[in-house]
Amino acid sequence: MDIHAIAQQRFNIPYLRPFQQLVIKRIIEDDRPQSHHRPTVVILPTGGGKSLCYMLPATVVEGLIIIVYPLLSLMNDQRRRFERAGIECVQLQGNQSSQRRRNSFAQIDDGVKVVITNAETLEQPQILAQLGRHTISVLVLDEAHTIVSWGKGFRPSLARLGLLIAHLPVRQLLLFTATADALVLAELNRLIYPNRRSHLIRASSNRANISYHVTFTLSPKRAVTTYLKMPQSRPALVFCRTRRLCETMSEHFRLCHPAIPTFYYHAGLSKAERQRIEDAYIDDRGAVLFATNAFGMGVDKSDIRTVIHTYLPPDALSFLQESGRGGRDGRHCHSLVLLKANDVPSSPLYAIFSQDSVCFRSLLLNALDERVDTCSGCDVCDNTYYKTSEGEQAIIAAVRHKVLGHSVVSLIEQLTDDRIRYRHSGHLAGWQPIEVNEAIQTLIAAKKIRALKRGGRLYCPPSLTNRRALRTVWQRGGSDGNDQGYPKRSIAQLIQRALRLFIR
Repeated sequence: MDIHAIAQQRFNIPYLRPFQQLVIKRIIEDDRPQSHHRPTVVILPTGGGKSLCYMLPATVVEGLIIIVYPLLSLMNDQRRRFERAGIECVQLQGNQSSQRRRNSFAQIDDGVKVVITNAETLEQPQILAQLGRHTISVLVLDEAHTIVSWGKGFRPSLARLGLLIAHLPVRQLLLFTATADALVLAELNRLIYPNRRSHLIRASSNRANISYHVTFTLSPKRAVTTYLKMPQSRPALVFCRTRRLCETMSEHFRLCHPAIPTFYYHAGLSKAERQRIEDAYIDDRGAVLFATNAFGMGVDKSDIRTVIHTYLPPDALSFLQESGRGGRDGRHCHSLVLLKANDVPSSPLYAIFSQDSVCFRSLLLNALDERVDTCSGCDVCDNTYYKTSEGEQAIIAAVRHKVLGHSVVSLIEQLTDDRIRYRHSGHLAGWQPIEVNEAIQTLIAAKKIRALKRGGRLYCPPSLTNRRALRTVWQRGGSDGNDQGYPKRSIAQLIQRALRLFIR
């Protein structure tokens, strides 16, 4: 059987990559009764063409191909791919009517070979019974790393997939993911195919077309609106920690750039609203999407040019999965991490992105027990690592110049309004007031400036050197400690001298 001819004629793909050939041939050759085929774990980087590994065999295998996804958006996207290729498929999911289910089972009985579903649907007794009546040539678990990361928490059905699969007449079991370390592989073994060895097909997780950058910022809102205003930086995907941040950052970006299509995407939206946003974002070549990590992982858009993390994921595996949503068309993509002055280093990734001596790419891949010889782009290797946060010097200088002379509101007004005749007026004239406020609050949280509890007046804490000098001035009654024999000074003079040291 010429799989290259099938790829060309059915999918308009001129050639198959080596790993695709290996997986496809293995599926086709082992499609037989009583197959002793070991479970296969396939690790291909995002954009590596893993979908073709089960789409092409769907045209030639004897029985069903069941594909289990963790997200509805991925199910919808895969259905669209099969439809574009002219391959009939059935999608089984929650909230379907009894009539629609009966129609789906009738289609399977009539010869439809591809079934797309999720773990929660698959564990329904009626679904198991109906699928168990048919020969199942291949059962695919896509985005298999989520079985480990989500199965222990809010998606327990994922962790029970191994028990469900044991009740189905499956000839071959394949698990696909873009990244997996030794711990994830061990957990998949325990949960999905206990007491069996798997066959591992692994390509490097290195995405040479993605460059890795870090920006130290006082205001993530400011950083995102500045970075994504250029057309070449879009389409873009921005990962936010919470639903609320998705919404507030999206609203701020839309206010700053009303001409740029902007969406937010999270679990709090209705199914119809999520579908509308998916379609609009995928079809637009210049849109920006703010998403939580679970839902951002479901975005399957090939031409994303920038992926921004407004927070650090818990590990390198998650980061590479999420940043890998960009550049799936093979063109260059930027992965940008935002670090704030008051960030608590709760993620091991903080140590990677807060240093400037070792290649980001190398450290990320080392965390997955992989090695890389050359770097195709990161701030360390490109010598573009800058630790200064935009706006920090202007804010601190204004506070030091007028100790206890500003509240947060008056400081924002002075820095953003260049019509005020004052020494530091208009130094942040291009900023929005909400961005300056976010920057001031970040500096307060980092204890680089402080606010009085009563009245909220701002001041900068003295440095250790100035605190020592202040103590010396006070103890010697006004002498600078240089033994020049200055006369004793009055209390008022001491306070004036102390203030000068205080704001230096």
